[in-house]
Amino acid sequence: MSAELASRLRGLPAVDLTVVGDLMLDRFVRGEIERMSPEAPVPVLRERTVREVPGGAANLARGLAALGASVRLVGSVGADAEGARLLAMLREAGVDTAGCLVEEGRATTLKTRFQGPTGQLLRVDREERGPRDPGRAFALPAEGEDLLVVSDYGKGAIDDALLARLRARGGFVVDPASGRAPAAYAGARLVKPNRRELLGAGDGDPEAALAVWAGALPGAAILATLGGEGAILREADGATHRFEAHRREVFDVTGAGDSTMAAIALALAAGVDRLEACRLGMAAGAVAVSRSDTAVVAREELVAFLEAR
Repeated sequence: MSAELASRLRGLPAVDLTVVGDLMLDRFVRGEIERMSPEAPVPVLRERTVREVPGGAANLARGLAALGASVRLVGSVGADAEGARLLAMLREAGVDTAGCLVEEGRATTLKTRFQGPTGQLLRVDREERGPRDPGRAFALPAEGEDLLVVSDYGKGAIDDALLARLRARGGFVVDPASGRAPAAYAGARLVKPNRRELLGAGDGDPEAALAVWAGALPGAAILATLGGEGAILREADGATHRFEAHRREVFDVTGAGDSTMAAIALALAAGVDRLEACRLGMAAGAVAVSRSDTAVVAREELVAFLEAR
């Protein structure tokens, strides 16, 4: 099965996709802990390296470009240095940023992770969750043009007005935000909640929760990713398929969901059936968690991973 998927992935045609969602900059401050602070019972991190990479919907767009897609990105950044660096990184990665708005008076979302020798110590978020300027609407492709991939992190890009436009358009795929009602994504072709997004604040049965999501999203396929427990795909007709998790040492889960969504969207845009697309997505997520920081998975890496299995 893996060899067949690798062959299919290698031969996928060029595809065009548009990603719309919350853009952010991920900063990783890595260092060593040599002592405790004399000011408070906390460790002192001696900074060694600082690395910045695109995060959120920007990471999904970068991942699609690494998989060989032609990618247009729609979103917004602040009129600040972080926003300028983020857009420059995306252009360098081959992402078309012409649809990205620069908004005065609004800061670019920045997530700073402080990491010691054994892993992450602290994350500091600078973000604004309030509504965007209603007079500056995003430009979306018409239905029948690019496959539209919605990356909702709940930071304000995917607001009620945009959701209404998406429902009218239909045919998009979604990586949903935690806490948003499933019915908000009506009209989607496929929705990919993770465990927290699927179950909300509860700890219930994933299959029961899947049925609730399916009831709210008639006509959509729901792929619930469950970490080490793999994933469950519920088709619009109620049929379910289980995917086992690939056995990999987990180094860093940051951005793994973006890698999964990127591979699924690429495959669907190329005409691959949903089951094969989800298998490719699960493989891409497995490669991503074995890497450090916010990772993207190139097509050659994914082919090599599948062939090795």
